[in-house]
Amino acid sequence: MVSGSFDRTKPAEQREQPDGTRYWLWRVQGEFRNDFDLHRYPFDRQTLTISMANARAPMERIVYVLDKRTTGKPTGAASTELLSIASPIAFRNLTQWDPLDTRSRRENLVTDSPLGDPSRIGAESQRELSGFLVTVDIQRRALSTVIKTLLPLLLLALIMFASLFFPAALVKEKVSVAVTGALSGAVLLTSINTQLGGVGYTIAVEYMFYIFFALSLLCIVAVLSVERLRVGNRPNAAITIENGTRLLFFLAIVGTVAGALLLSRQ
Repeated sequence: MVSGSFDRTKPAEQREQPDGTRYWLWRVQGEFRNDFDLHRYPFDRQTLTISMANARAPMERIVYVLDKRTTGKPTGAASTELLSIASPIAFRNLTQWDPLDTRSRRENLVTDSPLGDPSRIGAESQRELSGFLVTVDIQRRALSTVIKTLLPLLLLALIMFASLFFPAALVKEKVSVAVTGALSGAVLLTSINTQLGGVGYTIAVEYMFYIFFALSLLCIVAVLSVERLRVGNRPNAAITIENGTRLLFFLAIVGTVAGALLLSRQ
């Protein structure tokens, strides 16, 4: 919990059952944080968990009970359980996510630790603490994220592809377009990494940028090679490399777009 309010001395409801069991109901409101798995960003689906456990009372004293209500009505991608366990209002500010499902279950914590109790130090016994787990599944709206982050990259790639059809006299301009595209791609990648924070692994969108940088290098090497062959009076070899570069560039763009569509549909 990043921020929130909870007062255990003021339950929302409190009563004693005929068998002597005491029933307590609390309302907890707050902002909760989970670490995201961004390996498939921006085509990722996240499972967020809110885990609760009582570190002082074993499960014989406190039991968290499941809410069995199923009176909610599905809305869009939300399931009946989603609306019965969590209020739809909780998801009203999700502009880039679609809530898929919400589940809850008991999850007792079994530990060998004496939890600082001097009378239990050295004793070989386990404590089973009463716990509860709420799980929320959400899926990123990949289309909006792709339009905002990858559409500029695709436009830059198309500009570089068009530069391969420039006349032979515009060698300097061809190289300038490739270098400018690579620098612009680096700026976009830095912006994305800044938004996502310190991620210590390679995410899906970064592979697309790596392909883009490889295509930028391909353009520069191909243009310089073709110019050198022309200066060396080898026009046929120059034309072959020129056409091969265009074909390879086109196949790389098509393959990358197809891969992105495949990831978004999985």
